[in-house]
Amino acid sequence: IQIQNQCFKISEKLFKTNHDIRSVSNLDDWFYRTKSVIFDFYTWYQSEMEAILSVKNRHLMIVKVIATHLNLSFTSCGSSQFPENRDDRDIDFAISSYDLQRQKIDSALLIHSREKFVISFAAVKTNDFAAMLVALIRPVGWRVFACSAGLILSITLLLGVYNKVKMYSKRTNEIRKPQYLTIPKSGTFEALKTQKFEFQTSPRSNVRNTVQYSTISRITLILFRAHIDQCTSSGMVRKIFTRDQIDLQFLYVIWLFYCLLIATTYKSNLVQQLLSPTSTLSACTFSELLQDDRPIVGFGGRRPGEYPLLLEIISTEAAKFQGSERGRILTQLIQRYEPTEGRRPDLALSGKINVLEDEAIITGMLALMRNRYSVNHYGKGKDAIVNEEFWSVKYGHYTNDIANVIGRLVNGGITDLFRLHQEVMEYAIGEILLKVYFASFVADQSSDEDYNDDADDGGIQHRDPLRKDMKRFQRIKSRVGRLTIDLPVGPVPLTTAHFQILWILLNSGVLLAGLVWLIEIRTDLLNIVYSVFRRKIYRKITLVEPANKL
Repeated sequence: IQIQNQCFKISEKLFKTNHDIRSVSNLDDWFYRTKSVIFDFYTWYQSEMEAILSVKNRHLMIVKVIATHLNLSFTSCGSSQFPENRDDRDIDFAISSYDLQRQKIDSALLIHSREKFVISFAAVKTNDFAAMLVALIRPVGWRVFACSAGLILSITLLLGVYNKVKMYSKRTNEIRKPQYLTIPKSGTFEALKTQKFEFQTSPRSNVRNTVQYSTISRITLILFRAHIDQCTSSGMVRKIFTRDQIDLQFLYVIWLFYCLLIATTYKSNLVQQLLSPTSTLSACTFSELLQDDRPIVGFGGRRPGEYPLLLEIISTEAAKFQGSERGRILTQLIQRYEPTEGRRPDLALSGKINVLEDEAIITGMLALMRNRYSVNHYGKGKDAIVNEEFWSVKYGHYTNDIANVIGRLVNGGITDLFRLHQEVMEYAIGEILLKVYFASFVADQSSDEDYNDDADDGGIQHRDPLRKDMKRFQRIKSRVGRLTIDLPVGPVPLTTAHFQILWILLNSGVLLAGLVWLIEIRTDLLNIVYSVFRRKIYRKITLVEPANKL
């Protein structure tokens, strides 16, 4: 069913700038000449500035398809083509707030757009020292690490318990052995009465058990040294793993094969781990974002088309959770939110601000700053405000026809195609707008006086701040030739900060080597001290010479 010469009222916010669309004498002809979001961007305008200011979006494409299919007219509406009252529009987009949905439910048909308006944020990354330490274990995994620690503990306990049992049995045998009395060869029995004697235990008594038998710490050290590919003397291995009639060296051989497998796996995976970016940490929730002292700013822009205001969505969400912890956080978020006007562009490059914006703008901004300017110190937050997007069709005699056209577009994937085209253009436009945003930082300060110049184009005064920025960008571009000196995209000089994990690994190895050296020196010193102490003991227990010789 086609309806002839019916007025089709839409919103003025569908267009990029209000001035350009009001200057069009015949809006029907303008929509008739519209072919595609991408095609029109490169064919309609020769000037890059004008193409950006007049870029089309998927909402305009949907309106064009509806008007063409039902033969609706825009020009026949006259001065009432763009009504301020949203209830007077035949089709309205960006029905996101709950209050607006309740207001529209009685006068219009609500259609779910299968899209969501998401508010997210980008926070500055900081180095996570704990994550860098964890990266040293990641080449083998936490399960293998826990298994190795459990094996070292188990073998140490088994050998320690076995050592204690053997020591107890030897001490019991020593107590049962006879004691010896040393008597001089010369002298009479009467003379022997005046002398002092001390009993001496058997020379085979194992007084050196603390040196002959390894302690638990020494067993742990030997097992750990094998795990980090450090050698141990064969004498020490035999001393620990050989117990009387039982030879436990086969346990050590099995342990060496296990350590060889783990060490090889660790070395091969460590190279890949060291080549990965340094572990960083950024705010994930709105609560963590508020704890950061950096300003929370927004770029103040919006995607092409009709979208709700960011602060209105946050206010609606805060009112919904009024009295709860999330409501308090969102209220503080509104108070901390600031526009980017008046802030130097290098603040974003140096990581001195956090950004709160539409998720589509955040995603495009991070991709552009990473690919174009090599800026990677921003992380996207996980917490977000999600609002369902609805479209409304005013109740009238062609409401069902418009709803049927929209349904066919959605089911056929045409709306998804329009959205993909718009995303491609958003990325391209975003790269140019970032150039404009960084232009004041790159350009000479003498060009600031030209920025305040209210130059006109075709007798029309430029009141749009974006248009002023674009004209300034054109002047800077003509001076510099091409604005590619914003930031170096090529290789960046390496510093010690790029090898933090490697430095931690190196320091850990030096510390461990020093600890092993001190333990080995301590053992040798104990042996020397004990040998001296043993000689003194044997001297004291020998027979004392008589005071008066016969």
